[in-house]
Amino acid sequence: NNNNNNNNNEDGPEGNNNNSSGSRRRSDASKDAMATSTISNGQNKTATTCISNDPHPPASTTLRHDSSSSSSSSSCSSSSSSSSSSSSSSSSSSLLSSSALLDAESDAFWCFSELMSVFRDHFCAHLDNSATGVRATIRKLMDYVGRLDPELSHHIDDTAKVDPQFFAFRWITLLLSQEFPLPAVLVLWDAIFSDPRGRMDTLLRVCAAMMLSVRELVLAEEEFAGVIRILQRFPLTTPKDVDAIVRLAAVLPPVDRVLGLQGV
Repeated sequence: NNNNNNNNNEDGPEGNNNNSSGSRRRSDASKDAMATSTISNGQNKTATTCISNDPHPPASTTLRHDSSSSSSSSSCSSSSSSSSSSSSSSSSSSLLSSSALLDAESDAFWCFSELMSVFRDHFCAHLDNSATGVRATIRKLMDYVGRLDPELSHHIDDTAKVDPQFFAFRWITLLLSQEFPLPAVLVLWDAIFSDPRGRMDTLLRVCAAMMLSVRELVLAEEEFAGVIRILQRFPLTTPKDVDAIVRLAAVLPPVDRVLGLQGV
């Protein structure tokens, strides 16, 4: 009996070690079973993590990666082809715009030449005091307004003592382009350039219509500063105002007829 006990004591540690090894194996097996159960129970997140951490992924994963790579490559090729087609279309449109720009430049030069053939004497200093110079045109405008509205003309010249060159010089030489916003200038120029009675006559009638349109404002000012402020900073610049000015200019009689210069 003592010998058996000693044998049992000597075999005790080995037995304990065997028991511990068996316990670890059972624990590992149970963990594997739990992982397998987790994957089979639809835990996609865990399964995906296990697959992504595997240095040798399954063939199905590789196939999916290859198919996604091929689809991304095809999308890149399609985007590059679309970008190349868009660049070619933009280059063709730029060529068209360059051609249109050349046509617009030649048309603009022709229009400028036609315009200067009528108004060029206004820009020659040695012709300022001649019959075709800018001072003669300003004087012609004020004589025309004096025939249409003597009271307004007298108030500007005699009461406020405003030299018409302070406002009319800019109106005539710049064709009213500094008095109105660009859309209104285009409307005025369309009326001036297309009127069959002549561009100079139409310009003077438009200037006279502007003065008649602010008649009450001008007559209300007794001093030089008030009158010149109205005429240098013309207050009626809305599309409705410009339309009214053009309509009034259209019904005014020709300048040369009013001044008795027709046929001279």
